[in-house]
Amino acid sequence: MRRDMKLTQAQLGKSLVTPVDQATISNWESGKTELTACQLLDIMMLFGQPNFLSFIEQYSPVEERQTA
Repeated sequence: MRRDMKLTQAQLGKSLVTPVDQATISNWESGKTELTACQLLDIMMLFGQPNFLSFIEQYSPVEERQTA
């Protein structure tokens, strides 16, 4: 979603209610660390995706959707 909106990791981090640095965004995207529920909700609202289930379906990897 970040790339779709043409945001850098730094720009996304600064846009959150509780800002985080670029390295934090990088760690989330690479799977090194996980977001808190509050951070996930913040990102969902920022990207206009308040429906959790449709958000997960839209952005989960294809192989996860096929096994569900």
